[in-house]
Amino acid sequence: MRSPTRRSTVPATILTMVVTGLVFGVGWFVGLPLVEPELHGPQLAIGAVVGGLSFGVLFGGWLVRQRRAAGPASADRSFRRALRTGVLPPGVDTVAWRRSVEHRRAVTLRQQRYGPLVFGAGTVLYVALALTQDPLWWLAAAVFVGFLVAALVQTPRLLRTTSALLDELDRREPHPVT
Repeated sequence: MRSPTRRSTVPATILTMVVTGLVFGVGWFVGLPLVEPELHGPQLAIGAVVGGLSFGVLFGGWLVRQRRAAGPASADRSFRRALRTGVLPPGVDTVAWRRSVEHRRAVTLRQQRYGPLVFGAGTVLYVALALTQDPLWWLAAAVFVGFLVAALVQTPRLLRTTSALLDELDRREPHPVT
C-alpha cells in the first residue's frame, strides 16, 4: 500500500517537471532566434520541445529529489521565514526541523565551495563570448555576475542563520537525564 505522503507528492513531481520544461522550452523558442536568426519554424519548435522535455525531466526530477531530501518541514512557510530571520518559531517538531535545517546547511556549504567557481567561470566564459562573438552575450555575463554577487552575499548569511537555528534546536530538544 502506498503511503499518503508518497501519493500526494506525485502531482507536485509532475507539475515541477512540466513547469521547468515549459520555462526552458519557451526560453529556447524565444531566445534562440536572437543568437541564431537562421533557425525558424520546425527546427526551432522541435528543438524547443525536445529541449524542454529533457530539461523538465532531468532538472524537475532533481528539484523534487532535493525537496524530498530536505524533509517535510522545509515545505512550511515558517521554515522559509526562519531561514531568513534565524528565529525558530514556537512549537515546531524539532526532529523534522533539525533534518531540514541540516540539509539546508549541507547544501549551503556546497554552494559556498562551488558557487563562486561556477558563476565566476560562467562570467569569464560569457565575457569572452561577448568580446569575440555577439554583444548579446553581455546579457548572460550580467546575469552570471548577479548570480556571483548573490552567492557571495547570501551564502554566509544563510550559514549564520542555519547555525542559529541549529543552536536553538539544541536548546529546545529534550535531553535524557544520565
